[in-house]
Amino acid sequence: MEHFYHFLIGYFAPVACWLADHHEPEVIVRECGPLSPWFSLLEPLATVTVRSVEEVDRADDPVVLPRTDRASEFPGAVVQRFARLVLDVRHQRSAGGPGASEPQITVVDRGAPDPFYASGAAEIATAAAERRSIPNIVDVAEPLKELGTLDVVDFGALPPTDQVDLAARTTVLVGQHGAGLANMVWMPAGSAVIEILPPVGTRSIPLFRALSLALGLEHRAVLQAGPHAPVDPARVRSAVEDALPVIGSTG
Repeated sequence: MEHFYHFLIGYFAPVACWLADHHEPEVIVRECGPLSPWFSLLEPLATVTVRSVEEVDRADDPVVLPRTDRASEFPGAVVQRFARLVLDVRHQRSAGGPGASEPQITVVDRGAPDPFYASGAAEIATAAAERRSIPNIVDVAEPLKELGTLDVVDFGALPPTDQVDLAARTTVLVGQHGAGLANMVWMPAGSAVIEILPPVGTRSIPLFRALSLALGLEHRAVLQAGPHAPVDPARVRSAVEDALPVIGSTG
């Protein structure tokens, strides 16, 4: 729960939906390392107090919620409801979704991990660019400037509110297989996700494709030879161009 995808989809989403259904004035959640600030987005629903895992485990009558981060079992309605719930709390409506005059293309740059992941406090060590990266990300992004408004961003370096706001106005999200792509949950249905896909094992390959389908998003994959191998900019541009005509036709 300290890594963004599993935190956002597997823990934060069920907690948000539970709060919307039960109207509790105060709840206690487990500490999730650098991701704990995300709970501030739920403050309009309840007072959220973060406690250590040990304290939560000792709680009387804890509420145990089913996880929603397994690719083969995505409850699309739950994930969509969660996204709408947080966007409503933010009073955020996309200004750059399908139908906008120019596509908003957001390229995910996996930056250095938070120092937390090198500490003994982390449940699972390493994150971000230590796991996977695109060494020529600047070259990959450059040709996309001709196709729309372009932002190259390390989502992990932004506060939660800025991550939500940027993704909510994104038409095309381009990124390597990894946590940053989980921000697709804030994109309008009918937008597109271009996943740069290194060899990650057969259990992981369908993960973001499954999430895209659950959210009503177009999905394209561009293969990468290795987790830190360069990526052909022409292939990424071709994938974006292929997705642009169908943006807004799904969902």
